[in-house]
Amino acid sequence: MLYSKLIHISECSFGSYGKNCAYKCHCYNNSSCNHINGKCHKCSPGWQGISCDKECDHGSFGQNCSEYCHCYNDDDCNPIHGTCDNRCSPGWQGDTCNTKCGTEHFGQDCHYTCNCVNGTSCDHISGLCTIQECEDGWQGTNCSIVCGLQRFGKNCSEECHCDECHHINGSCSLFSVQCYSGYQGDSCTQSI
Repeated sequence: MLYSKLIHISECSFGSYGKNCAYKCHCYNNSSCNHINGKCHKCSPGWQGISCDKECDHGSFGQNCSEYCHCYNDDDCNPIHGTCDNRCSPGWQGDTCNTKCGTEHFGQDCHYTCNCVNGTSCDHISGLCTIQECEDGWQGTNCSIVCGLQRFGKNCSEECHCDECHHINGSCSLFSVQCYSGYQGDSCTQSI
């Protein structure tokens, strides 16, 4: 006896594909994917791959996982919109931690100021001046350390002869009105 079997094959429901429709695709704007191989025309933000079935790699987010976040302690950011769970890594700011600190700021939360010569920029993470020279009155690798009490000027190389002077121009403070013995002038630098 010969008989034929009628096999009814139906397409997968919206957003799924493959054998027994066991796989889920994440196509852009909730468009459908190919019900056999899952191929999407374009992936939704946070997803990648031919079938848009793989989340963005660590540190990336958005459409085609093409944007990068810099989360504190190398944490992952949200693969869809890029926000970090905690805070940004030093040198980065913004909701998605993908904006560098401004030219004169660096470090955690862009809180620190570098005092590079003529307002030139510094590295947004370490604060190192691009032109490794500090403004008068500042010192250190990132020009963020004010000269000591009796030092002033370029690279804090000049010395005033009073208890405390201004770190930039060397003028003695109101608390140090008298020059040390043998010196005179506003910054007590002139020998008598």
